[in-house]
Amino acid sequence: MTLPRPSGWSRWLVIAWGLAVFVWLGREDDHVWPVATLGALTAGVWLLTWTLNRYGGQTIPPRAVPLWGALAGIVAGFGGAVSATALMLLKNVRHAHIVPDYPNALMGAMLSLAPVWMVAGGLLGVGAGLVILARTPPSDP
Repeated sequence: MTLPRPSGWSRWLVIAWGLAVFVWLGREDDHVWPVATLGALTAGVWLLTWTLNRYGGQTIPPRAVPLWGALAGIVAGFGGAVSATALMLLKNVRHAHIVPDYPNALMGAMLSLAPVWMVAGGLLGVGAGLVILARTPPSDP
């Protein structure tokens, strides 16, 4: 499997992510699911752009695809929990209410979910790697 080189779509992906965060920061919202989704997207977009910029054009042997998928999922899971917490803090600082949108206990609870998100990301990464491996036509030896 050869990783694609970054192109214009990766820049548009980052711009779309930035617009989504900008819109979310301006809203008066204290629900957890939007910030958890944005945190996961933050980690996914960062990991995808970094991987394609660093390793774009290189070939991964087929037997390593599920392993690399698991590693990417673990990193994305940890980054998602940390990013969601950072976004909660950023929204608290930006809005500066007497009672914050996201209390410290909620931000701590989000950070405490990092191991669970890492396991879930690793399992999703292995699954995605196996699907990619199954859909890739076999190469001649």
